[in-house]
Amino acid sequence: RKQYSLSLMIICHDKKFIFFKPLKTAGSSVEFSLSDVCVDKDIMTGGTQLESKIGFTQRNNIDKASGRKIFHSHTWPELLYRKTNSLWPEYLKISMIRNPWDLCVSYYWWTMHEYPSRSLMITEADSEHLLKRKFRLFLETPGEFTDSIEGKSRVFMSDATTYLSKTNLSFIDSSVNIYLKYESLQKDYNTFRKLIGSDTEDLPRLKSKQRKSPSRYQLYYNEYTKHLVKDKFGLLIDRFDYIF
Repeated sequence: RKQYSLSLMIICHDKKFIFFKPLKTAGSSVEFSLSDVCVDKDIMTGGTQLESKIGFTQRNNIDKASGRKIFHSHTWPELLYRKTNSLWPEYLKISMIRNPWDLCVSYYWWTMHEYPSRSLMITEADSEHLLKRKFRLFLETPGEFTDSIEGKSRVFMSDATTYLSKTNLSFIDSSVNIYLKYESLQKDYNTFRKLIGSDTEDLPRLKSKQRKSPSRYQLYYNEYTKHLVKDKFGLLIDRFDYIF
């Protein structure tokens, strides 16, 4: 099955902050809300078709000479610093985190929405055993990913947990000043808005209707898959004290 990354980045010169967005952390809602504090000179890497439809479009991210993107939408901190040969010391760096067990379930439903798989699709008629089995197959079955983050586009195979952990752990960087936590997102976001001198704002609910079966992420796991995610996301779990 094909799968694609969804991360984006904002460089706000006016308010002097950089927003790095990992996968499946409700970042689309944050970036859409943050776009109202950005001005014409600021950089937005652009996003999905849905985000373009609601007004979050690419800005100042195309090289006029080559016509190519300057920054890939999947840029994480270390990659930005390497590409620009700067640590951007005067800018506040913000990213996001989410309980990885919940994150993997969210990614499952996003994938089933974008690339339905009859053999892996969980339905309300499934027994608890079958639900857990389908979810385990999703986590471990190799899929095809397309990536052009650091130059020429490439296609590679990976299982979902390896891809998700490798990608999102790239956003755990010592240079990041603030992590907005999915579990307390509105509160954390309001605190950040006040820090940059902007009024607080209720976050919109985007991409929130893709989960079609049990909402409690714990129901998707057995002991094996619970430990699989724990092993893959150990750095995130230990640093931010996440529990199953």
